[in-house]
Amino acid sequence: MAVDAWQISFLEQLCHTLNDSASLIFLARENLLECVSGPKKDWPTAFEPVTEEQIQYINEKLISPAYERFVNIVAKSRKDVLTIEQIRVLADGSIYNAPEALENKLIDDIGYMPEAIALAKSLAKITDAKVVEYEKPFSFENFLEAKSIFRIDRDTIYELTTPQLMYLWDAGLKF
Repeated sequence: MAVDAWQISFLEQLCHTLNDSASLIFLARENLLECVSGPKKDWPTAFEPVTEEQIQYINEKLISPAYERFVNIVAKSRKDVLTIEQIRVLADGSIYNAPEALENKLIDDIGYMPEAIALAKSLAKITDAKVVEYEKPFSFENFLEAKSIFRIDRDTIYELTTPQLMYLWDAGLKF
């Protein structure tokens, strides 16, 4: 089904109006109208193959800095037990269960909440402490912010708000 000319005109005008402050991609049925305010705003896109330049750019700007930050945070907190070289060997994307993390000196001990409370009290040199757990109360705002188990995406909203032609099958029943 083709997009009406007035829809394309509206979308083009909207892209032109918002060009200085936003990157917009509109998918209208089978037709795609793409408006971006900069050459890298839509990198990478699901509508074109990823280029080597895009991979290098994302690695340089996102992946490598995030990895280095992670390694430095671990190095700072484990400086007495691990060298930065040892951390780089461990920071390969692997998932460590508690015994493996303990064996690799990523953690000091394995325990549960009662042990953690007892350790906190001893480090603070106090004998009597009250543990208070805070739970954020349910609110409609949190529900709408997708902090719930329900996923409401653009396709679901479109499906729920668009009139659709539906057929009723009577299965040969006579009324």
